[in-house]
Amino acid sequence: MTEESRGNDATAMETRFDRDGDGWRLNGGKCYVGNAARGSVGVVFGRTGRGALSIRAALVEVPAAGWHGEKLDMIGLRGAYISRLSFSDVSIPAGRLLGDHLPVTRRGIFAAITTFNHMRVRIAASAVGTALAMVEYVLEHRKNAPGGQLALARAEAGRELVYEAAARIDRDPERGYLSSAAKLGAVGLAVGTAHWASAALGPAGLIEHPLLEKWTRDVHAFEFMEGTSNIHRLHVARGYQAGDADA
Repeated sequence: MTEESRGNDATAMETRFDRDGDGWRLNGGKCYVGNAARGSVGVVFGRTGRGALSIRAALVEVPAAGWHGEKLDMIGLRGAYISRLSFSDVSIPAGRLLGDHLPVTRRGIFAAITTFNHMRVRIAASAVGTALAMVEYVLEHRKNAPGGQLALARAEAGRELVYEAAARIDRDPERGYLSSAAKLGAVGLAVGTAHWASAALGPAGLIEHPLLEKWTRDVHAFEFMEGTSNIHRLHVARGYQAGDADA
């Protein structure tokens, strides 16, 4: 969904589906998408009109005429193959525009939100897992590192929050309060743990331990996956006001 000029603001996306007989033509572009330049199938969001309910998703198979993808140069997360895409009159058969069997209000953005509710738990799990790995790595190399047991306790608490968020989403995928809370908390946990880990091993710690140096770079990417922290603060606040915190 992310676009270079629009970022995470899905309702402002400029990618569009233009009517072409019984099918559509896809025009526009996306950016910062994992594996996009080497994938063979994907779901692309665009709009068929100007309103929020006009946002739709289509299943696209590549290679296809008018489709171009390129890998972005990255300092970290190189294995994720973060990519930029552009579309110029890519043919989309009628049956590839998703959600025709659903009411208008349950297509497009609504479907994306329920998907993001699941994906945010996965990003939170990745962030917590990285935090746990950093703590265990530091304690392996410096058993009595200052603050080590506290860092471990915090990481384990983050893991429990992820478990609870995953169970909640399994029960009700449309209520994303706890998945946003888990993602927000996990990102802060991972970044904070990275700062502690680099300090715990001393001034030359990141030079002497390249794996730890990699982790301390990569954790900052979690901030931008499936919504930034300011977006999740809004989700958490709205969910709290709606009583989701007690559900």
